[in-house]
Amino acid sequence: LETAFKAEDVPVNEKSKFLQKLMNFAFIPGNPNGDILKSGLTGLFNVLDSQEENNPELLSHQSRFLMNTGEAAKAAIVLQKVVDANPNDYKNWENLVMLQYDSWQYKACALTAEKAIDYFPSQPFFYLMKGYAEIKTGNFDKAQEFVFLGRDLVVKNKPLNAEFEVVTGMIYAGKGEYDRAIEYFEKAKKTDDQAAWAYIEHAKALAESKNYSEAYAVLDQALSKFPNNSNVLDAYGMIYFNQEKYAEAIVKFEKALANKVYAAVILEHYGDALFLTGKERDANDLWEESKKQGNYSPVLKRKIEDKQYYAE
Repeated sequence: LETAFKAEDVPVNEKSKFLQKLMNFAFIPGNPNGDILKSGLTGLFNVLDSQEENNPELLSHQSRFLMNTGEAAKAAIVLQKVVDANPNDYKNWENLVMLQYDSWQYKACALTAEKAIDYFPSQPFFYLMKGYAEIKTGNFDKAQEFVFLGRDLVVKNKPLNAEFEVVTGMIYAGKGEYDRAIEYFEKAKKTDDQAAWAYIEHAKALAESKNYSEAYAVLDQALSKFPNNSNVLDAYGMIYFNQEKYAEAIVKFEKALANKVYAAVILEHYGDALFLTGKERDANDLWEESKKQGNYSPVLKRKIEDKQYYAE
């Protein structure tokens, strides 16, 4: 295959199509030839780097490949090249911002979102992601500045309006202004009655202010509205976990995982609770599975390497 890829008479678009099909096959769960295919794909991308290093389509494939093999930081570097090659492509900016956020590169995400706003000043998504990223870095005033600008750009989109209200609440909660935070979480619930995240962040704010019984009551309301919602159950488990009620937390994490949804972070939380109840081997297995499912947390990486629990 490498010989064929080195041939200049094979069109780039044909190479691209072949790479896409090969990647789809390589990452099929349980594929016995998956590791061999992934190794071969690494070689093919190395060949193409020397021939078509600035081809946006091939770079996009390479970025996806690196993400799927756990190389999130490298994937972001490659995707940055795609953005640089065509800075007027909205989707490339969106992909880069999400990749950086999902791989815990919050400072880079905040910078990228702000640059994207220069190209797409009327797109609320980038203001929202700027807010999320700045919250993660503890820069609440900067988050507030951009979230307030972005929410005025939302037109006839109740879910997005509600999300801006939730993020505003998160900013106030980060500042320790829990009453103001709860006002915005309540607004979000009224704006979009399907905003499960509003209940989750509301409960978190109550728990952070030590109002545990009220926090559980909010999550009970959420579960009555969104039965067996994995994110609500995970939040429930984390409040128990932070109170060192590990047995109760484990029950919630197991219920959350029973839904068979994207569960990388929940797997990590479940592993944490098992580790702290003396089930270290099971915990390590869950941490490994969390990583395989796309959890790029640097803290998770330390847990796996040291076989030891570390708090966030």
